[in-house]
Amino acid sequence: MGQFYDEVKIKAMEAAAAPPQARAGKLGFYAMIVLAIIAGACLLWWKITHNPGTMVVDINKASAAQLSYLPGVGPVTAKKIIENRPYQTPEDLKKVPGIGDKTFEKMKARVKVE
Repeated sequence: MGQFYDEVKIKAMEAAAAPPQARAGKLGFYAMIVLAIIAGACLLWWKITHNPGTMVVDINKASAAQLSYLPGVGPVTAKKIIENRPYQTPEDLKKVPGIGDKTFEKMKARVKVE
């Protein structure tokens, strides 16, 4: 005797097996979207916190390169800032030769002392 294949049952079994695969594909798609959103948020955080135009600098710990990102501070002034450490408050920067009230006003939002 030959074998009997019921095509209706085979198609029903194939249909029953397909949805989990389709759901797994959708889950993977949504997971990729969530990962892309998280990666974008991390990149945005990195750009904001490491942007020389917005970076807040600890004047007692910063390197000369980091200090030179401050408005009105070049390599010479950065060296003077380092030579006059430690500072108790950001206003102590006014004691550094080359940093007056106007220069300090430009940089005060971007300096801190820890």
